[in-house]
Parts: sequence; C-alpha cells; structure tokens
Amino acid sequence: MTMRVTQNMIFSTSISNINNALSEVMRLNAQNSAQKKILSPSDDPSGYKQVLDLRAYTSAMEQYEDNIDTANGWLNLADEMLLQASELLTSSKELATQAATGTLTADQRQSLASQARQNLASMISIANTEYVGQSIFAGHKIDDNAYEQILGVTVNDENLSADDIVSVTGDAEYTIYVRTLTAGVVGTDAIDYEYSADGGETWTQATLAAGDTVLDCGTAQLELAAGTNVQANGDTSFYLRPAAVYLGDTNDGINITKSGAAAIEASADGVFSGDITVRIDSGTDINGAVEYSFSLDGGSTWVEGNVTSNAQLPLPGGFLNLTSGAGTAIAAGDQFQITPADADISINVNRYSEVVVNNVGLEIFGGLYDADGDGTATEALPETPEENLFEAMSDLIGYLEVNDTDGIGECIDRIKAAQERLETYAADVGARENRLESQASILTVQKSNATSQISQIEDADLSTLLAELSKAEYIYESVLSSSSKIMSMTLLSYL
Repeated sequence: MTMRVTQNMIFSTSISNINNALSEVMRLNAQNSAQKKILSPSDDPSGYKQVLDLRAYTSAMEQYEDNIDTANGWLNLADEMLLQASELLTSSKELATQAATGTLTADQRQSLASQARQNLASMISIANTEYVGQSIFAGHKIDDNAYEQILGVTVNDENLSADDIVSVTGDAEYTIYVRTLTAGVVGTDAIDYEYSADGGETWTQATLAAGDTVLDCGTAQLELAAGTNVQANGDTSFYLRPAAVYLGDTNDGINITKSGAAAIEASADGVFSGDITVRIDSGTDINGAVEYSFSLDGGSTWVEGNVTSNAQLPLPGGFLNLTSGAGTAIAAGDQFQITPADADISINVNRYSEVVVNNVGLEIFGGLYDADGDGTATEALPETPEENLFEAMSDLIGYLEVNDTDGIGECIDRIKAAQERLETYAADVGARENRLESQASILTVQKSNATSQISQIEDADLSTLLAELSKAEYIYESVLSSSSKIMSMTLLSYL
C-alpha cells in the first residue's frame, strides 16, 4: 500500500525541517554569545540541577562571609578597646605606686586622685563602647549602656562585709569619709557618727536615731542592714566614692524576682525564650490547687485559666517551681518574674558552628551588680573580688582622696590582678578573631571550588561549540536549499 503525498504535506514537512534546523542554529548561537552550554533545563537537565545546587551552596558561602565580616567588626573593636583598657590599668597602677610612696603629701595624693577619676571615667566609656549603635560589652542588652557611674562604698571594718550594706544613694564630687563615734547595733541603738567631704579636713557630726538604718551624709545616704554592729572611735568607717554598676545581662542561669509571696521560695527549670511574668489568681496553699496566669509581654496580655496541683507551674519552655520558705501560703496577686540570663550573641560562620561576638562586661570589668533584680546594686563580682577592675579603680580614688596610704598600697596588687584577668579575656577575643580568620580562608577555598565546578558544568568549550555551530548552519542551509527545490516541484512543471 502506497501513501499519497500531498502538496500540503510537502509544505508542512519542509517548514518543520527548516524550523528545527533554525532552532538548533539559534540555540548554539545563544550558547556562543553567553559562552555557556547550559542556558535552560532542556540543554542538560542533570547538569542544570547541579548548577542550581552549587549556586545555592555558593550563596550560603557568601552569607557566611558576610557573617564573618560582621563578627570581625564586633571582635576587632572589642580587641582594640581591651588594649586601651589595659593601658588605662597600667596608668592606674603607676598612680597607685607613686601615691604609696611615703614622701608624698595629702595634697599631692589629691592631685593624683584627679587623674584616677579621669581614668575611671575613661574606663566606663570603654566598657560602654558601641558597634553600629550596639553595646559590645552588655551581653544581650545591646540597646543600652553596659555601665553607669554611681556611688559605691569602701568598708573599713574587718567585722563587716558587703552583706551589711543595703544601699548607697545620692551623689558626691569628692569621696565622703564616714566614721562611727559610738558603738551600737544599727536599727536598735542610737549611734553617733561624723562625715567629711574634704578628705578629713573638716567634719560634720550627726546621730543615727534608734530604729533607723540610714546614715545621712549630706549629699549622699548610706543605709546599713538592721542588726549591723559598728564600733566606736572611728574603728568602723566608710568611704563613699564613685563606682560603676553593670546594667547588662549575664550567663548565670535564670533569675526570678518576686512581688509578694514572701513565704515562698521559687525556682525555674527549662529553656525560656524570653521574660515570663506569672500571676497567682487565687489565694491558696502551694500544696493545693493553684490557679495562675502568665504573660509573655510584660503584663500587657495574659494567658489565663491555668491550674496546677503540685506546686509546679507549667509555662512555655519550662516550669516555675514553688517550695516552702517561711511558710506555704500564697495570695492572689502575687507575681513571679522569670528572666532567662543568656547573654551570648552568636553568629553562624559555617553550617555547623557559630562564634560568640559580644562579651559580658561584668566578667571582664567587674563593678557592682544588682544580682537579685531588686533595684539595688551592692554586689561586686562574687567569684573573684580581688580581680574586680572597677572596684579596684574606685577604691583607689577613695583611698587617694582621704589620704589612706595602706589602702593605696593594697590597690597595686588588686589592679595588677584585674589587669591579668582583663588580658585573659582579651586573649579569648583574639582566639575568636583567629577562628574567624581561619574560617574565612576555608570559605574562600570552598567558594572557589564551587565556582570552578559550576564553570566545568555550564561553560562551553569554544572550539567544540564553533564546530557544532558551523555544522548546524550548514544543515540549515542544506535544508533551505533542498526544501526550496522540493516545494517548487509540481505536476504542472512537467506538462
């Protein structure tokens, strides 16, 4: 059986052949123009997918490079600031060494105290350093200063400790020297005392009334804990001098602040993403059913209707545990503020690891700290008080301004210890910088390898491409020639 070939079929087939040949020419010409052999998935489906995967990988490498640049900005600045801080400590140590010399007069030590105050102000400025508007030594609290200058106190009585100091309020341009004249129990006895705001040249006498705990010292007030025993004839004395208080956060676990619930002890377990406020809604005993609400936005909105019967309150991320202290009673309206203390800010530098870019100033510079969140900062760095940089510098100011040579001598070793601690942290910052440098080199190699692989897959071989293009052009011309001859042939041509 023979197939009848019509003129229409000849025309359609010829046009199809011409278009196919032309499409191939255009495809190869586009590759030649781009110098790429893969311009669409149809050119090489497997190769096209590999290129997409490699480009995504390269994009991730570029993001890690940007992260490293950001981390370097934080750490390079911290490195520079810690170097300046060490130089300031060297200056303070030299001041202390000079002032400890017995041949200096009180006026000369007061002159050195002026330089010591400048050093303290400069150190606070260093501790408040910002990178693009963000504090680098304040832990997670990057929007605020890490430190603030306030009044602190130096206690000169070996029988007393920081626990005997409730607060120091007010201000003073010069160290206020306070000493008790009669012995007694604070909060029980009437106690005579005197204070001087000019290094001991002139004194103002006053009396702490029985039942009172606050020593009024003119522009400043010193509150002692009730029950504190003080001695007579100046054997108990205090220097109200400048201090630096840490305002940032720390990595010391979960802090809980109570409002009410005086008889209850509270602890928390879990991983909390932010602050949580817990409110007791029905007065009861913690051993019974406890109704409570919690807020994740500081009390603006509350999740209500929660009930527990085992003194363990489930919360997003963990539990608030209530235990008996002075009793087990709890009242409606009692509140607990859970504050997770996680100060580290980490940046990913590759798929599997990250680098901490910020620092906790309290660990480096020390100073005073409101550990229990009650608004009163009286605690210095507890683990290593002899290495507390800010307290050593502040004590030196007090000792200089009241001409206390023994205290000045003690500050030399304390400042030296604080400097060694600071340089240990500076070395840690340097180690993180070295890690970033190493990771940057690795990323450069990885990115280069990925780029090379992309090139091998999608880049065209010029000689091969030109040969294929020449062949395609020849085929196209041949199809045009043969098609024109075929389409011009009809039966009428032979009549």
